[in-house]
Amino acid sequence: MTATRELLKSFFTRGCFLFLDKAEGFSSHGALYPLRRLVESLCIPIKLKIGHSGTLDPLASGVLLVAIGRATKLLEYCHSFRKSYDCTVEWQKEMDTDDATGKVIRFCEQIPSDREILEILPSFKGVVSQIPPDFSAVRVDGVRLYQKARNGEKIIKKPRLVQCYDIKYEGAITQTKSKFKVECGSGYYIRSFAREIARKLNTYGNIHTLRRTGIGVFNANDTISQKFIHELWRNMKNTALDEELIEYGLRLLYERLIPAHTLFNHFSHYMYEGNSDISHLDCTNIRSIYHPPATISPLVGDYTEKAILFSNQNELIAILNVIGGNFKVEKFLS
Repeated sequence: MTATRELLKSFFTRGCFLFLDKAEGFSSHGALYPLRRLVESLCIPIKLKIGHSGTLDPLASGVLLVAIGRATKLLEYCHSFRKSYDCTVEWQKEMDTDDATGKVIRFCEQIPSDREILEILPSFKGVVSQIPPDFSAVRVDGVRLYQKARNGEKIIKKPRLVQCYDIKYEGAITQTKSKFKVECGSGYYIRSFAREIARKLNTYGNIHTLRRTGIGVFNANDTISQKFIHELWRNMKNTALDEELIEYGLRLLYERLIPAHTLFNHFSHYMYEGNSDISHLDCTNIRSIYHPPATISPLVGDYTEKAILFSNQNELIAILNVIGGNFKVEKFLS
């Protein structure tokens, strides 16, 4: 195995993150298929989990946070990252999916003016009440809404409070389509925004195009494309190809990998200098190595009591709760 492949295998097995630029037309799960096969081929016989945070609809493209190996155990702490989107709202049509992939269920001739849009836009900022789309992953009575919608079941949905940090109106791009930039928190649906702003403007609307441009402090410049991963995986299976070309691709992939702890600079960091068994923590062997400044966190919520624990070999081994100077393991990561 070449040096680059060894580096990748080591990184994968320790656990890491990757920002993938998902292509339009793929589910978030389907977009990871070539990456799963690539990691599998490099790490035989070790089997590693791969997961993602912040599902993107098939219609949408853009930044998807992917976790590899033990980093998948950290995904639940990633949901609160702020997310940024560019979207196009198509006026006059309301769809059963609230986007361009669905069927028209309501139609009218009304098209709002720029002035009308700008006047009501402030009411969509801040903590707002939002009704999720029928075709969404929200659970009602333990069942995903999209499953109920596909089965033709009657759906009773409750409004939810979600956070919208900012919306900018970018203007009309055609007579019936307008562009917006949205920065929002966890659980916010851009499709619901399109439906609800249109109704408030006495018309109908749906999301025609959607691209996620950022997660937390990371943006499209930090991603590697889904197409690149697919081509690299395919090339690795082709024994007739020049190994130097494959090595170049693997090196580019390696440079995009993010150590698990890097995504958690809003957590305090500690090192455990005791023995390898942390099932019974000896708090006298825990040393503080980093505390985040108050302004660093791009998150919703207070994580001041959360911390990451490293081994003395600098491996991430646990998430801690730190209350009144006492340490309690919330989750083991080994």
